[in-house]
Amino acid sequence: MFVAAGVRPSISNIGKTGADVFTFARYSVPTAVVEDFYKRVDVILIRLFAGESAVGFYETALRIVTPAQQLSGSISNALGVKVSGLTSIGQEIRSDIVNAVIYTGLLAIPMFFGALAMPAALMQTFFGSEFAGGATALIGIALFFVFYIYQDPFATALEGSDRPQIVFRLRLFALVVHLPLALLLGNYWDGLLGVIGATLAVEVVLLAIYQAVSHRELGGIIFPKPVVAQLGSAVVMYGLIMLIKPMVPLVSWVPVIALIVFGAGAYFLSLVVMSSHFRLTLNNVLVPALGRIRTRIR
Repeated sequence: MFVAAGVRPSISNIGKTGADVFTFARYSVPTAVVEDFYKRVDVILIRLFAGESAVGFYETALRIVTPAQQLSGSISNALGVKVSGLTSIGQEIRSDIVNAVIYTGLLAIPMFFGALAMPAALMQTFFGSEFAGGATALIGIALFFVFYIYQDPFATALEGSDRPQIVFRLRLFALVVHLPLALLLGNYWDGLLGVIGATLAVEVVLLAIYQAVSHRELGGIIFPKPVVAQLGSAVVMYGLIMLIKPMVPLVSWVPVIALIVFGAGAYFLSLVVMSSHFRLTLNNVLVPALGRIRTRIR
């Protein structure tokens, strides 16, 4: 709640503010506890069913894809502040959520297709030859991470617009469904891949539920066209990598890094061609930046 400068809040407003804070904390604190446990339980279950080596595969694969969350995290932080401000003055927030969704998966999508194209090469190059056995785990983790990241703007918008109870219920639902499913698949299918498969299934369902909640609470399903362009560009990147990969001996850092750089270049070049929204964004960001650089050089 914002208080105008020079205006003394009334006792009733103070009481309302305190009630609002209590109501938010009532849900946000349990949400943080549930989400933290949800993130950690996979490691516990994998250790139980498959041992320490499988935990090593899981955690190293997770490190490869988590840098994509730095971008989505920065977007969600800014979105939360803006949604809170707009909600406090009764303004609409849907357009800001759409803009956040557009770029939330900008890096996560090509990371998945990169992991799909050369999982073993990535694992053994970054962490050593003994981790090549975690290649399949890397693919699964990269895929569920895409679905996980795309939930961030919805959860942030709901919390920022004074609806933290919805986020808490969804997080709790995810944990309640995930635990028995992970126990079942981890025990009867495969310790490592079974737990990852359970997490993937829950994240897919959870994103679908967030879309249903968005339809009810935020004015409709949110799946902007630029996201389709990102998927198409990532597919083009994947095809080019698979075409070139047999010609490149991926036995050391140099060829692997070179192929990663090539894939990134192919992805962003394809995105420039496919997405007018991305071209507009580049123009709005790069042109002012280049202008400032030229000014400083002069």
